[in-house]
Amino acid sequence: MKLSLHLGQHSWWRFWVYASLLSVTLVITPNPALPESQDNIIYDRVIRKLVNDYRLKTNALEVVVAEGTVSITGLVETEKLRVRVEKIVKKIKGVKTVDNQVRVRR
Repeated sequence: MKLSLHLGQHSWWRFWVYASLLSVTLVITPNPALPESQDNIIYDRVIRKLVNDYRLKTNALEVVVAEGTVSITGLVETEKLRVRVEKIVKKIKGVKTVDNQVRVRR
C-alpha cells in the first residue's frame, strides 16, 4: 500500500503553520502529572527543612505529600518541637495544608 500526499504550494505553507501551532499547543498544554511532580518538589523541600533544623535533631519523622497536603507522623521530645514542625512546614512554598500527627515522646 502506497500513500502519497500531494499538496499545492499554498497547502504546504498551511500544513507547516498548522503543524507549528499543534507543536506549540502540545508544549504549552498543562501536564496532567504535574500535581505529582509538584508534590515531589514539596516533599524534597519539607525533608530538607526538617533535617536542617538544628532544634529538631531528628530523622524520626515520616512525611507524605498528596496534592499539596503534607502529613507528618513521628515522635519529638517536646510539645514545642511538635508545634515547630508544623510552623516550619506551613512556611514552605506549595504547601496548602499540614496534617500534623507528630506525637511527643513520653
